[in-house]
Amino acid sequence: MRQACGNVKSFKRLITPANKPQGFGFAEFEDPDGALRAMALLNNVELPALEDGCVNKKLLVRLDDSLHRNPYIYHTSDQSGRKDQDVP
Repeated sequence: MRQACGNVKSFKRLITPANKPQGFGFAEFEDPDGALRAMALLNNVELPALEDGCVNKKLLVRLDDSLHRNPYIYHTSDQSGRKDQDVP
């Protein structure tokens, strides 16, 4: 995933009171472009069931509020030093 989407800054998966992992978590990418690529590449990917008798589930990838407001333009510097890159 790191090669396709970029570095993940943090990942948190919630745990139930019975100490079982919830079916969701939160990933924070180092830059907005990684989050946008993750959404494009991973949304609706079918994940295999981890336990017998359970059904496969599709991965749902959402953006946080800061990217959701304007997912096409963000402030960053590429190697040429330009800023305000448009995300295709």
